[in-house]
Amino acid sequence: MRAQHLDAQAFALFDALYQRTRQPRCLAQRALAQGALGRWLDAERGLTEALTRTDPWIEANRASLDAALETIQTHVGTLDVQGGPAGAELWIDGERVATLPLASPVRVLSGTVTFELRAAGHTTVSRTIAVVAGGLSRERVTLVPLRAAPAPIVRGTIPPTVLPSPNRAIATGVAIGAGALTVGGAALLGAGYSQVAAYNSAVSCPGVDVSPQPQACQTMIDAAHAFRAASIVVWALAVAAGGVSIGLWATAPAPRSRASFRCGPLVGCSVSF
Repeated sequence: MRAQHLDAQAFALFDALYQRTRQPRCLAQRALAQGALGRWLDAERGLTEALTRTDPWIEANRASLDAALETIQTHVGTLDVQGGPAGAELWIDGERVATLPLASPVRVLSGTVTFELRAAGHTTVSRTIAVVAGGLSRERVTLVPLRAAPAPIVRGTIPPTVLPSPNRAIATGVAIGAGALTVGGAALLGAGYSQVAAYNSAVSCPGVDVSPQPQACQTMIDAAHAFRAASIVVWALAVAAGGVSIGLWATAPAPRSRASFRCGPLVGCSVSF
């Protein structure tokens, strides 16, 4: 059949025989038939494997088989694809041949070769390169992750924002002032009691019913009266401020709020009060 150029029929018989016997001679003959059919990659793989086997027929015909392998390899080159991500699939002529990183460069037909690199969640890259017979072509490809789909624009309403009333702000300030005045009045009264205590402890002071008083003692009496009067005035102011604060809180209008904030599906946004 080979002599009559019936290479397809010869290949079918050699293949069936090799599947049954696994003999190196049948493997070599099958590879020669594949070479005759132009199946250079299969022919190279089969003949290379056959030449590694120990077999009398292989040894007797090694020279002619080596020459046939050299002829076959004039149609084959090497492609090395580097890059990522790890696990990306290398496809050549619609066939998945390896995954990255490659354990070793792959053998391809010489000439123009188109390959694809595919990975889930990444863009697919396709390149066409020239591979020289017996040569090495190297390509680096790094796949880009796919962009996530943009989130849809959703109409919504922002929760109402409370706008404080001016009267309430003033009332708060007046209430704080009333508290400060109350503390100040207590401090003045305490200072007056300190003067009384100092007068009572002074040996030179004869008592408040004696007149005239020594100058130092009279000064302490006057200071005690002044602190007491000042504390009464300050407390009166604190009571008045407290009343004003209560009145402002009672008459302040109810808080106003912003109604809504909306964005349309294109560009426009609006705020209503």
